[in-house]
Amino acid sequence: MRVVAWSSFIAVIGLISSIVAVLVGSGLETTEVPVHWDALTHPNTDVIPISVGIILFSFCAHTILPGIEGNMSRPEFFPRMLNVTFTCATVVKVFFGVFCVLAFGRGVEQSVTDNIVNFPVVAILAHACVMINVFFSLPLVFLILGEHIDLFFMQRVDVRWLNPTRSCGAYRIWILASRGALLSLGIFLAVQVPHFAIIMGLVGSLTGSLLCFIFPCLFSLKLFWKEISWCGRFARILILIFGVVGGVIGIIYSAAECASVFSQ
Repeated sequence: MRVVAWSSFIAVIGLISSIVAVLVGSGLETTEVPVHWDALTHPNTDVIPISVGIILFSFCAHTILPGIEGNMSRPEFFPRMLNVTFTCATVVKVFFGVFCVLAFGRGVEQSVTDNIVNFPVVAILAHACVMINVFFSLPLVFLILGEHIDLFFMQRVDVRWLNPTRSCGAYRIWILASRGALLSLGIFLAVQVPHFAIIMGLVGSLTGSLLCFIFPCLFSLKLFWKEISWCGRFARILILIFGVVGGVIGIIYSAAECASVFSQ
């Protein structure tokens, strides 16, 4: 776990460095062109549902949160960690999005580093930092996914060889095969998807709405209906309706954009 912790720390450093590099590059680009204030005052409403889906997708960390809590040395700090993490992520994303829109206007690419054309050194540095973040983020994700896969198969096959406490060659082969298959699948999907932002918007409109709005409110109302005040019930019902309506609109717009792009 110490190796995973240090790997995650390096990934965070890479993420922060990439954000700083993009902000510096965007700031340098604004010296070449005027600030695009009109992009904020007159936004393109057709892409707002897709953008909301992308934002929701970026907040969907629910699948690995139980594993993170279970592997923490001090699980009692898990709620505080969530509050700090999501607050910082929200502030950074808002500032980052507004800054890049002011710098590049409606010409922002799916990968904002592609907009830094006049300063290639900064663009290369930003890409390198993104690669560091992605590479060193894999151990934590693979640890959680690997545990779920091992548990799934241990319930269906002979557990005498599929056991991490046994030092046997079969278990090592299983680790290499299962984790290698996960990595290969991820690389294959990344290569096959040419318009990543649109796909993120489509997936985020579905899974993001379910995980962030619909399921939490639905389960809360189902489990704690008698304990929740009428104000709490009303608020949860409003959030539930917002999640359903927003998810449906996002799916429709994202699917239409996907059909338009892939038909060209």
